[in-house]
Amino acid sequence: MPVLLALVSCMSGHLYLGSITGMKYAIELAPTRLDSATEEIQPRFDILLHGRYVGQLVFHERGYRGSLPTPDGLSLPMPESCIGNFEREVSRLNREFAALHESVV
Repeated sequence: MPVLLALVSCMSGHLYLGSITGMKYAIELAPTRLDSATEEIQPRFDILLHGRYVGQLVFHERGYRGSLPTPDGLSLPMPESCIGNFEREVSRLNREFAALHESVV
């Protein structure tokens, strides 16, 4: 079945290329330069939960800072670290979201 793609607008007003039939992952990190200052070297990452903007990862002195949404509706604060650590945590949380979805359906 082909997947139709369209520009999807989130609450922050940013546009992303998203699927009309639904998002594949519950949490996604989307690089953005829209809110960043001119002198910022590292890109910021928007945190999308089911395609909706819920927060942003910002590069601080030694790494990215932010918190990620969890399946129980809470926020998981993460220590300042590289983007790879956030991506691994997003993968783990997406597996939890998928397991929760499978148990409900």
